[in-house]
Amino acid sequence: MQIKESEDSYLQEVSQRKEIEKTLARQRLQIDKMRRKQCTLSDELQDSKKHNLMLEQRITQIKSAAKDHIEEITNYFMKQSCEESKKRQKIKMDLLSTLQRVKEMESLLQNEKAQREYMEEKIAKQRTEIEETKRQRDQLYYDLQDVKEQRLRLQQVVSSTLSIKIQWTVKYCSEIYHYV
Repeated sequence: MQIKESEDSYLQEVSQRKEIEKTLARQRLQIDKMRRKQCTLSDELQDSKKHNLMLEQRITQIKSAAKDHIEEITNYFMKQSCEESKKRQKIKMDLLSTLQRVKEMESLLQNEKAQREYMEEKIAKQRTEIEETKRQRDQLYYDLQDVKEQRLRLQQVVSSTLSIKIQWTVKYCSEIYHYV
C-alpha cells in the first residue's frame, strides 16, 4: 500500500517536473519572440533615424536654397524697385511662398522628432519588459532547481523509509517464523 503511494507520489513529481519544463520551454519561446521583436523595433528605429537625417539634410538644403533665393530676390528688388512695381509684388509673393515652404519643412521636422522620441520611449519600455522577463526566467530557473533538490530529498526519504519498512517486515516475519 505504501509502495503504491510512493509510486504515485513519484509519478506526480515526474508530472510536475514535466509541466515545469513545458512552462520553461514556453517562456524561452516568448523570450526569443521578444528578442526578435526588439530587433525589428531596433531596425525600425534605425530606419527612422536615417529618414530623419535625410529630412534634416533636405531641410538644411531648402533653408540654404531659400536663403540664397531670398538674397537674390532682395538684390533684384533693390535694383528694380523704382521701375517695376508689378514685379515687386511678384517677388514679395515668391518670398512669402518660400517662407511658407520653410515653415512647412520645419513643421515636418518637428513631427519627425516627436515620432522619433515616441519610438525611443517605446523601445525603452520594451527593454524594461525584456529585463523583467529575464528576471522572471531566472527566478523560474532557480525555482526549478529548488524543486529538483526537494524531489531528490523526497526520493531519499522515500528510499530510506522503504528500506526501514523492508527491514522491519523481515524482522517481523523472522520473529513470527521463530514462534511457529
